[in-house]
Amino acid sequence: FEQCLQNRAHCEQTIVPAIRQCDGDRLQAIVLVRDEFWMAAVRFFDELDLQLGTDNSLPVDRFSPAHARVVLEKLGQVVDCLPASDQLTADQQRFLEVATESLTASDGRVSPIHLSLFVDMLRESPWTPPALRNVGNWEGIGVAFLQKSLGPDSAPPHRRRCLREIKSILRCLLPPEGEHLRARPRSRAEVIAAAGLADPVELDRLLRILDTELRLVTTVHDASVDEHVPNAIMVHYQLTHDLLVPSIRQWLNREEQGTFRGRARTTLRERAAYWQADPSKRQLPSLVELVRILAGTTRAHWQPAERKLIRQSMRHHAVRWGAMAIVGMLAVNWWTTERSRVPRQQMLNTVRQLRTTRLERIPAFIDELVANPDLSLSVLREQPSLPPAWSNTDWVAIAQLRLDGRLTEQITATLLHLNEDELVIAQQIFGDALPTDVEETLRKQLEEADTISPAEQLRALSLLDYCSKEPLTLSTEVATRITEALLAVPPARLPQWLRNTERNREELLPLLMKRFIADPNDQVVRASARIAIRAFAHDRQSLLAELAVRDDDDQLPMHVQGLESSKALRATLHTLLDESVSGFRNPLNSPALRDDAAKQAVRAAAVSARFGDLTRVLPLLRRQADPTLRVRLIDGFAPLGVDARIVADQLLTQDTDPGIRAALIMMMGRYELSQLPAHLQPELTAILNEFAQIDEDPEVHSAAMWLKRRWSLPAASTVATEASRRGWFEDSLGFTMVIFAPGEFAMGTADDEPERTPAEIQHSQTIARQFALATTEVTIAQYDAFLTANGRQNRKELAKVAPSKSCPQTLMSWHDAARYCNWLSESAGIARSQWCYEPVSTSQDATMQAVADATMRRGYRMPTEAEWEYACRAGTTTPRFCGTIDLLNRYAWCAQPTSTPLSEAGRLLPNPAGLFDIYGNALEWCHDGPTDDSDSQSSDSNDSGRLCWQRGGHNWQAAKLVRSAIRYSSLPGAINFTYGLRVARTVPADGT
Repeated sequence: FEQCLQNRAHCEQTIVPAIRQCDGDRLQAIVLVRDEFWMAAVRFFDELDLQLGTDNSLPVDRFSPAHARVVLEKLGQVVDCLPASDQLTADQQRFLEVATESLTASDGRVSPIHLSLFVDMLRESPWTPPALRNVGNWEGIGVAFLQKSLGPDSAPPHRRRCLREIKSILRCLLPPEGEHLRARPRSRAEVIAAAGLADPVELDRLLRILDTELRLVTTVHDASVDEHVPNAIMVHYQLTHDLLVPSIRQWLNREEQGTFRGRARTTLRERAAYWQADPSKRQLPSLVELVRILAGTTRAHWQPAERKLIRQSMRHHAVRWGAMAIVGMLAVNWWTTERSRVPRQQMLNTVRQLRTTRLERIPAFIDELVANPDLSLSVLREQPSLPPAWSNTDWVAIAQLRLDGRLTEQITATLLHLNEDELVIAQQIFGDALPTDVEETLRKQLEEADTISPAEQLRALSLLDYCSKEPLTLSTEVATRITEALLAVPPARLPQWLRNTERNREELLPLLMKRFIADPNDQVVRASARIAIRAFAHDRQSLLAELAVRDDDDQLPMHVQGLESSKALRATLHTLLDESVSGFRNPLNSPALRDDAAKQAVRAAAVSARFGDLTRVLPLLRRQADPTLRVRLIDGFAPLGVDARIVADQLLTQDTDPGIRAALIMMMGRYELSQLPAHLQPELTAILNEFAQIDEDPEVHSAAMWLKRRWSLPAASTVATEASRRGWFEDSLGFTMVIFAPGEFAMGTADDEPERTPAEIQHSQTIARQFALATTEVTIAQYDAFLTANGRQNRKELAKVAPSKSCPQTLMSWHDAARYCNWLSESAGIARSQWCYEPVSTSQDATMQAVADATMRRGYRMPTEAEWEYACRAGTTTPRFCGTIDLLNRYAWCAQPTSTPLSEAGRLLPNPAGLFDIYGNALEWCHDGPTDDSDSQSSDSNDSGRLCWQRGGHNWQAAKLVRSAIRYSSLPGAINFTYGLRVARTVPADGT
């Protein structure tokens, strides 16, 4: 209504005729007008031919909060934002309370215009507390309303087309900061100019949006203009209410804050407003703000107050910074004058500091001397040539060399004896160019190997290489001497020297690798060479791979960290593996070289496996005459960091080669079950049960049984019997027996084998029958069953060396062993005609003797010496079936202290035939003796005076004496803590 009052034409045409219809009786009208519009109201009543007085006008105060809430509720119902009062929800009632509270002024009253504007702005939003919180305070509601009504994304199309002009009009109508809205209405001409409109008619279209649609702008009439002046001239414009000013200003400023020019204009308007309110110096923009305003605004758009502010600011800063510039010039002039008085003294102080300062500060002092070379040289030449107290290096002489380039023998000697820290300082001093005399002398010294040491050559190369644009080309002789010098440097001080010589790495790398390989026992040289090779070959995958293969096992994880999986790396590893295997298999190489080659092959295989490549590794796990490489692969994968999952995944593929399967199973024994992913553990357990139950190969069976014991997995029932004719079977008495086919092998020890005894003559031996041998030695529990059946007890002394019934039975004579074998035959239901031993007399403790054709009978017996060695070797030709003595402890209980007891059977790895403890633990009786020829099917009477063979060594035997061919013998009646038994049987090929 107030806006209608300002538009007289509209008021006369619409409002006045409408009000005339009120007769004061049946129809009355109430007009609510703010006191700012009092004059417009007076003119309105004049049009109605009424005079305002106390009888028809009354001042109305602003609403109380309670009344404001009721009005707000009614207005909400009018605009369909709220239901009837009795249907209000808790959220809507809370909305009314919060909204009323936010609209209440500090004096506890609510302006009706506030209510009206609030309803108008939120008429299209839900009236709930969350919606109110989203828009914030009253100012936030206004900004949200403006953004929704005039935002580029939400405004109707006809508004978006003229957003720039609308913003210009709103900015024009905004009063200055701190000024009342009614103080400065804008004329039509001012509004047209601010909007940049070429056609004044366009203003009416814009005003329809701002006035009629949005009610942001209203027309006012200038009371100072004569009423007879045309209406268009009297019309002025202003914002409808002071309440809109903060919201409009914030909305306009937020649009401008996104650009540099916008921020500059905002700063200018804010500073101009503050300065008009308080024209003091502290309200002027700072120098940075002034520069930003000048760069981001256009002078033509400045308002008069802004122009005045800019002029005042420029004058203020000109005076201020001009004064500071004058003071600065005076200070510089004083400093220059003062400096010119004592340059010589300062130079003397610098030279003296060269003898006292810390090493790292020397380049800075020499740079000071270089800055004034003429004065510096005159001072330096007056100084005596003396090294500092903390060093043998005369830095004063080096500083003089840096300035005049004159080299003396003394300075040459100084340069060639710098340590690594001093060399860095010298490199910094000379930079990228040595004096000509220095470069020529050092090059000559570098090539003359007879005149200087390798260490001096290393220093000469370090200086030349650092200060030359192109790397030096080294002869083979010089490169060799440089290599020797590098390897003589302690490892902790080596990295700096490597940085100095890195540009010559092409010549030095082959020599470093050669020395690394040539000195396997010199750990100091290898440590230095290792550091040098890794530093020089950091981007050479092939060299890093070779270093990993050539280096010690404990260094492998560090080397692998520098490798990245690639086709080229795989090819390099294949080559290294093939070379190492060839070196191991070359019979011309010494045993030590062959063993080193085997270790390198294991490292190459482990690196390949760590990158998931086993194509060249698996064939090496097949059984071979020389098992060294296979055994080292089995033992080495886990310590060298190969993931257990890689081995397990390969094992689960069930390779068709039994030797590979057995090797993979024994490899897994170097890991804990918990190292495998949870989803693989049941699968691997199942495959182990399968191998233990039905795999035909005895080594696979024994390896699976060993791994199950190692991981404490439940035992699985064995289904292979003697009738199944596999490579192994479990007999009716519980013995697991390995079947050996007839064959020929080299029995004994070669003449050139160390520790060979005269009794180990090597000869060709034929086994003409098929026989079976137990996978473990006879345990105490098994022997106790025999004693119990005969009403006897085991020897009490046995408890001293056997803590468990699963340990091998010892304290057993040959006669005891023979009686036990006959009892086994009887227990198994074998006919007496097939027993292998008979007593000499009828007494219970009578001595025993072998029957003439014992090796042709099916009863239980002791193995002949030839059978034992045939089974022990299991196809190997090396002194030990495990190839190398250093891994003997994985397969044999031997070399134990005398206080160490016997161990439980089957706790170590089996031999390639699946036999446990064939070495060590108990010394095993053989069927025959030195005078027998049982394998030629002849025997003597086993009287008490003859000797019987024993094989395998025992728990306390020295490791060097534990070999496949070593022979022991004893009287058949002898008893010892080491004497035990492994049973054998002849197994006819036709199964009868």
